[in-house]
Amino acid sequence: MGIQSFFKQRRPRQFEHKLIYWDPRKEELEKRVERIRQEMIASGELSAEEADRAVEEMRQQASTPTEMGDYDSSAHLRGTFIRSTEHLQRQHRRGITSSDRDRKTIRLMLALLVLGFAFWYFFIR
Repeated sequence: MGIQSFFKQRRPRQFEHKLIYWDPRKEELEKRVERIRQEMIASGELSAEEADRAVEEMRQQASTPTEMGDYDSSAHLRGTFIRSTEHLQRQHRRGITSSDRDRKTIRLMLALLVLGFAFWYFFIR
């Protein structure tokens, strides 16, 4: 172990944070609202106080359940664990499901049990 680590140093793992609660539609909407608000203030159609009040009212309306009823967070979060791990990504691309993994584990346990019983029967008994 010491000789191997002397020649080939391991690189430290890189920090990689993937946002899973990010809503790109909401962020784009906020950017558009801010841009339009700035344009209306610059053109003199709206005062800064009226614009702030209108933006606040719009945010309050958007946060009510009736407006956000079409957003399904479970559909957005579904599969994020599989996408974040390399070995599960490979298995997903090959079409291997969790039930296939469970069956493989059970077959391995049964094979070890049979081999253990055969070893006991022929050599220890």
